[in-house]
Amino acid sequence: MKARLIFSLIVIIIALAASLGATMAWFTDEAIAPENVFTAGSVLISAEETYVINAEKMNNVNPGDCFVKCFEIENEGSKSIELRLNDFAGQWEDLEGWGPVHIAPVPGSGWVMNFNEETNSFEFYYTGGPVASGETVTLCILVHFNGIEMTNLYQGKTFTLNGIFQAVQASNNAPEEVWGSSWNTEWFGMSDEAALIAGTSAEYASYFYENGVFKFESCVEENGNGNGGTNGGETAYAGNTSGTPQPWWYYLIYEGTETTQTIWAGQTIVVGSVTVSDPVNDEVTITINLDSGWSLQNVSEPVKIQGYSSGWDESWSAPGTFNTYKGSDLVISGIPEYDYYVIHLDVKED
Repeated sequence: MKARLIFSLIVIIIALAASLGATMAWFTDEAIAPENVFTAGSVLISAEETYVINAEKMNNVNPGDCFVKCFEIENEGSKSIELRLNDFAGQWEDLEGWGPVHIAPVPGSGWVMNFNEETNSFEFYYTGGPVASGETVTLCILVHFNGIEMTNLYQGKTFTLNGIFQAVQASNNAPEEVWGSSWNTEWFGMSDEAALIAGTSAEYASYFYENGVFKFESCVEENGNGNGGTNGGETAYAGNTSGTPQPWWYYLIYEGTETTQTIWAGQTIVVGSVTVSDPVNDEVTITINLDSGWSLQNVSEPVKIQGYSSGWDESWSAPGTFNTYKGSDLVISGIPEYDYYVIHLDVKED
């Protein structure tokens, strides 16, 4: 009996050893799984006021005066974004609401406007997005003080505009989720007048437009004061191609060789010509030739030039936002070669 027990123990030990030996016979290895790191992209913008038409009159506003305020918004984050200006509200000192003040996006600026009745404020949405990282866009807003409605009640009062620029990532339907029904992209394909009707009302839009024509063109010029110019001056554009949607403006198409085209003042008056030279090292010289009896106005930067490459949508922009050239020279060298030039002049009859 004792011998059987010892034999059984020996068998168990042998079997266990065989089992362990079989386990150790497999080739094995192990490695630590690498970390899976997800870095969230950033949505970051900066905004600053870059230009104000009629800024010198802001401390002494008269009924009927108009102003244009331009803002530059830069995408400083890593994500493509959509943009809006939210809660843009006006407030009179010791009075309620907007009163005799009307506002609208400058035509061709690429923004649409929606009135929020709950907050009595406006929302501006950028239609040219998504805005990529590092890109900058400009918003120009026309502000008009209605002369008939601006009674003595407003004498000596201050009017303040406030708002906040907001950005949201462009991907994964974020604008719809964050901004809701206000993010109405159907407006983006409309004309400036139709978009203003959709975002406000036909009655409000009629304040700025009549039969599709913007009624405040003189306000969006450098020296606009609502009556077509200052000191007997005229707004002029150079080029043989009429632009839209403004009531009138012209631009110059450049096809890589020297060209001379007309300078128009007041839409129909020929006051000279402009010549763009043949390119040299991808640069051109622009020469402005005013006819006898015409000269530049004695204002700051009466010559403003903006160049555009192929793919430009041929939409109007406020001359104050031009950055290709600003100054008073009649011969300007070192201008980069572009496919299109918008050349804006402040001229006067001598």
